[in-house]
Amino acid sequence: SVVSLPQIHSDIIYKVGKEDCGQGYHIREGIREGDGYITCEPGVVLGVKTADCVPILFEAEKDGKVIAVGAVHAGWRGTVTLIQQKCVERLCAEYGVCAEHIRAVIGSCIHGCCYEVDDPFLASVTEALGAEMAAKFIIPKKDTPSKYLCDLVGMNRALLERAGIMGDRIGVIDYCTCCHPEMFYSHRYSKGKRGTMLSVICIK
Repeated sequence: SVVSLPQIHSDIIYKVGKEDCGQGYHIREGIREGDGYITCEPGVVLGVKTADCVPILFEAEKDGKVIAVGAVHAGWRGTVTLIQQKCVERLCAEYGVCAEHIRAVIGSCIHGCCYEVDDPFLASVTEALGAEMAAKFIIPKKDTPSKYLCDLVGMNRALLERAGIMGDRIGVIDYCTCCHPEMFYSHRYSKGKRGTMLSVICIK
């Protein structure tokens, strides 16, 4: 029942249905690539693969009932190309919901305590999101010139709020994957020698 296509750190989001179930698993020939999904069909499981990147899951309500769900893989490239905002926009456009009636949760990922980045990273985020956003979430590392710690969780939360989701409707799992290798796969902690986690959501 899972749809989980090859991920390419993009802002590509697909509307999927029952005909797409199994793509990325037992269906591997001729499949697409991308980093997000939306659906309104019960039983279609949206799966996002991560091992430090940010998984974000969405549910959209209308008249008090969940009528659609979404899932995105937000690595730093997906984050700065606004995949989270584009998922909110797609849910609103496709299913006639308001952003205020969407709930989101940011899953287990690397946090600002461990996500060390460099000057080119800072420049890329500044160009994409502006100096204010970069300064707020990318903090110089003490005693290490040209190195910074990036709060990708806080950045995504701020961008979700900017997309219209109310702050009290955004949940965050406060575990850093790099700090807890006994619980999670972490690409950075293991230097690439790791497995992959799957975050899923569906309508029953």
